Amino acid sequence: TKTTLKFSHETTAYTLSFAMHSLSMNPKWQQALQKEGDQLPEDPSYEDFSIKKTPVAHAIVKETMRLFPIATQLIRQAIEP
Repeated sequence: TKTTLKFSHETTAYTLSFAMHSLSMNPKWQQALQKEGDQLPEDPSYEDFSIKKTPVAHAIVKETMRLFPIATQLIRQAIEP
């Protein structure tokens, strides 16, 4: 069988929506994320940025994806009958 995962721009919106909802319910994490954001350079270059350099943001994304997984359905298609 062949397994296909279908992703598009909706997955990003879905993840961000749930992350924002989760942050709205947890002021402590909002403050931690704001503090981390305040420590970033004014104009960081795209090449210099890595989510792993922002541990709070990284943790929020990972926890959001754990609590609200994007790929909840796998579509399988038989190669041969």
